[in-house]
Amino acid sequence: MKQQKKITKQNGITLISLVITIVIMLILAGVAVSIAVGDGSVTQHAENAAEKWGSSVANEQIKIDEALSYLPGSSPNDLPEGWDSTKVADVVEDTANNRKAPIPVGYTASQISTEDEISEGLVIYQTATAVTGEPNSEAHITAMEGINQYVWIPVDDINDMVMCKKNGNNGTCNLVYDVTSNQITCQTHGY
Repeated sequence: MKQQKKITKQNGITLISLVITIVIMLILAGVAVSIAVGDGSVTQHAENAAEKWGSSVANEQIKIDEALSYLPGSSPNDLPEGWDSTKVADVVEDTANNRKAPIPVGYTASQISTEDEISEGLVIYQTATAVTGEPNSEAHITAMEGINQYVWIPVDDINDMVMCKKNGNNGTCNLVYDVTSNQITCQTHGY
């Protein structure tokens, strides 16, 4: 009697197939990592796009602020220290002398030629309505007679305007104003 061998078919992969598959997967993983983090990578492109977007937003804001500065009653974003948009309705600038006069909410800066510049004493009226006209015109006189006025006078050195109590007119004060505490301190007399 002859013995017959039964050949059974086995399913599976050979060791060589497994090694080839792992090598291919490692190559693909390497390519994917280099695309994600290398030069010219997806990450680099995303960072460049974010940088360009931030720059575009900043440039757009500059253009918006410039356009808003032409509107009456508009307030630029660059407010003097200690002022915010809830307190300031407008800011009058004296670019030649690098000065700014914040106009409080509820007030308006005069638009009359002899009172509309900081260097000549800017007049501020206690009204939100613009004060316009020619100097000494009927509209100007009516505004002067019927509305409280304040004059913004620039003082380059606070020592020209204020003297400490300990001075007694016999010496010079060295006054320093602290915006945060709203205090004037004499550095000479310690008062």
